[in-house]
Amino acid sequence: MQPKKQYGQHFLVNQGVVDKIARLASLSADDLVVEIGPGTGVLTERLLESGATVIAIEIDSELVAFLKERFSSHPNFTLLQADALRVDFKELSHKYRKKIKVVSNLPYNISGAILFRFVDQWEAFDRMVLTLQREVVERITARCGTKAYGVLTVVLYAYGEVKREFNIMPGSFRPQPKVVSTVFTLKMREAPLVERDVEPLFRKVVNAAFSKRRKTIYNALKALVPQALLKEALEATGILPTTRPDGILPEEYIRLSTTLYTLTKGAYN
Repeated sequence: MQPKKQYGQHFLVNQGVVDKIARLASLSADDLVVEIGPGTGVLTERLLESGATVIAIEIDSELVAFLKERFSSHPNFTLLQADALRVDFKELSHKYRKKIKVVSNLPYNISGAILFRFVDQWEAFDRMVLTLQREVVERITARCGTKAYGVLTVVLYAYGEVKREFNIMPGSFRPQPKVVSTVFTLKMREAPLVERDVEPLFRKVVNAAFSKRRKTIYNALKALVPQALLKEALEATGILPTTRPDGILPEEYIRLSTTLYTLTKGAYN
């Protein structure tokens, strides 16, 4: 089975790494697990051994045929041929009446998009064990004030608790990627740190801020809301208008967005 570049496929072939990921997932027969981009099913097999209900999502029709045959005798295995970016995870969780655990070596070409998809449907998820490019995980776990700190860092902080676990060298994959990969865990919060009504404005504020990260926070946001209200919100949250976007903590972005929502009565959501 040949990996396809168009799908960002790099098949994990190191059994020791697979076992390590499975131990991190710590699954039981009561769990509902989603694996995105199962490849040839090396990790899938270990997940099925736990007795958990495993739903594999694969877009590649050749792999779908291969996986159907390989796991046809497993009653706890379901295969969806779909684009993971279009899957309704909330509906899936509702159908099985369980929150979803995601254990996946994510296709690198959808890494950022799928993380935001998880955030958009946060209610559906419990815990995740994910593998991504080390560079992306560094952005997710970056400290305020660093070059890697940005939208992913701030948004994921509001919805979950992230922990870097271990790196995977390129030789553990076929074909070998040009980058080191990192496994990390993401435990979704029972409720986001940002209120539901404020969520759209929060995302707008964070995106606007980091799209102009070299400017001051005032200049980055002044086109988003009335300038007088922006000044009032910055003062109320204790953020200097001259602060750069990468010098503002995730909690401060949440407070700023909440204050702006109150001052504008939700008009800029």
